[in-house]
Amino acid sequence: LGPRSLSFPSWPPSMGNRCCAADSEVIQDSAWKLSVEGFGDGSKEEELIADIKLARPAQDDLSSATAKLEVQKEEHGQEEAMGPQLSQTSNVSAAEKKTAREQLESGLADAAAAMKELGTLAAERSLVATAKALSLKLQRLMQGVSGQQQETEETQKCLADLLASELYQRVLGLTKSFEDNFQDAVGNIDDWTHGVDVPIDYDSFGFPAWRDAVGEKGNVMSVYYKVEGMAIHVKVLGAAPLRDAKSSVSSALGYVGMWTELDLWPLWNPVAALPAIPLKSPSRDFLEYESADRVNAMIKLSCITELNHFFWEEEGVHMMHWNNLDASDDRTKKPPPSGYKRDADGGTIQSVWISQEKHTAIVYHAVKYLAISPPNWAVQLYVYYILPSFIRNMFAASFTTCRKDPYFQRFQEDRTGIYAALDRIYDAGVRRARRRKELGFSPFSGTRGSLPSPDFASSRKGSLPSLDKKLRELLMSERSRGG
Repeated sequence: LGPRSLSFPSWPPSMGNRCCAADSEVIQDSAWKLSVEGFGDGSKEEELIADIKLARPAQDDLSSATAKLEVQKEEHGQEEAMGPQLSQTSNVSAAEKKTAREQLESGLADAAAAMKELGTLAAERSLVATAKALSLKLQRLMQGVSGQQQETEETQKCLADLLASELYQRVLGLTKSFEDNFQDAVGNIDDWTHGVDVPIDYDSFGFPAWRDAVGEKGNVMSVYYKVEGMAIHVKVLGAAPLRDAKSSVSSALGYVGMWTELDLWPLWNPVAALPAIPLKSPSRDFLEYESADRVNAMIKLSCITELNHFFWEEEGVHMMHWNNLDASDDRTKKPPPSGYKRDADGGTIQSVWISQEKHTAIVYHAVKYLAISPPNWAVQLYVYYILPSFIRNMFAASFTTCRKDPYFQRFQEDRTGIYAALDRIYDAGVRRARRRKELGFSPFSGTRGSLPSPDFASSRKGSLPSLDKKLRELLMSERSRGG
């Protein structure tokens, strides 16, 4: 269920792919108590102060933060690991002692360090805390609580500079991408057609206790589809045991590894004639690569793909988003490998893994854009015959080939930190499920089950796009007042 195995030979370049910026993931901490309401309303001042004080993990999530910090201490040394964390949890009184310019500069510096060392989630925390502190200062000045006109203008300029900064814009773009694509993946399927259930042989994959994890009828991947105009939409819903009974590694490790270790693609990918080539230095959150696929003796295609990882640790969610570049992107002008044709038709896929106490809920979503409206016989062939074969092959590879050497050695080396991040995701999901005493998300037995609502990501506290709207409203109101 990767971007190449789910693609038709030709998609039109006008599909309008969602933008997915190329550097890092953006998921946000749903435990933040960051209200985005009430900017410009004097009655909300105490609430805003409380918001800034709580711009850090909630108390019942401190075990997750502590575990993360211990990993950072081991990998980077105690002093380096502590740096970004301390600034992100500074209290309001310390922030108030700084000028607006000092708050801006220190906030951006902390966010940049957090982006490099801890990922976009940590960078976002710094940006949100800085934005809230500046907005509170500006609101106070607007209400005449303290300060002079010069200070008001300087604070307004600092907040505007923050919103215009390259780092802020990058994090904001990634957050929007995450929210939009998560919503697409788990969106309502009431008007979709249930095509086929594909059995998964968990016994042969080393999960003998799978029934306890996913239920007696939970060993299936259910395929749904619908056709809209010249596009076919496909979703695959299912569940997997949380961890391998023997190695105790997460069930997603092999799947993520099969796409991450580009040079090992020919070991599992039946159409990968050559290893995929990274076009930028790989990181935990982002991978840009060029593939070389031999579909058959006549069709040899090379595609340039962006792969973003989104780690929402507090909710135990990991999402992968593939964006196959289309002809509108200048990077597709790069000559393909000798003997291959550049595939620049574009395409997107999301895979979402949501860890529970015993199992992982899995959602795959892909949209196929064709040159013509697909005839019914072609849709039936794809859904009932081609897709089941792809699903079985992908799970067989991720649970067997990609869970032993040389992959297992790569997991231990963990050059980018992605596999450690996956472990934290699944551990956090278990803690969340136990803390909330919830039954969990479970798309079992050919039904939607209890998957998250489509606005699960966008409605969380601390959503940067939601906060961004309020910040711009605040700036607009001050400019109107000043004019």
